[in-house]
Amino acid sequence: MSRPAGDADKRLIRAAMEMIPQGGLAGLSIRRVAARAGVNLGMYHYHFKGKTEFQRRILNEIYEKFFTQLIHGLEEAGGTSPREKLRRTVLAAAGFIRENRSLLFGLARDLLAENPEVIRFARTNFPRHVLLLIRLVKDCQKSGDIRPMSMVHVLP
Repeated sequence: MSRPAGDADKRLIRAAMEMIPQGGLAGLSIRRVAARAGVNLGMYHYHFKGKTEFQRRILNEIYEKFFTQLIHGLEEAGGTSPREKLRRTVLAAAGFIRENRSLLFGLARDLLAENPEVIRFARTNFPRHVLLLIRLVKDCQKSGDIRPMSMVHVLP
């Protein structure tokens, strides 16, 4: 079966992201998401097949925006010092968190409720940005901008 024209999947994800601050992923009603998106409920089933896939796509969308913002901060630093690269990357992360705090609090609710999909996603994806920060910190330690010490003490 060919894919119908349109952006129903994107509209459903966008609507869900707008609703997450109120009750997290666990609090989403697919009927309410479809109504908010102005999309027929059948399109939800066509694009996502079920709640697990829908949650994965939402989480991917949020995380890719976050990681893209981190990389953008790093790229803005260009050929500057390791300290400036770290500073701009951390500022980019802080900016994303500030701009999306309601959404992130909603997802934190899911983590605290031990939503298995959110936990799996965090375990799989969080190492990407943590490893990036560790690399930047190590570059700063090599350049003498940060004292050599354990990452356990530096990262917080």
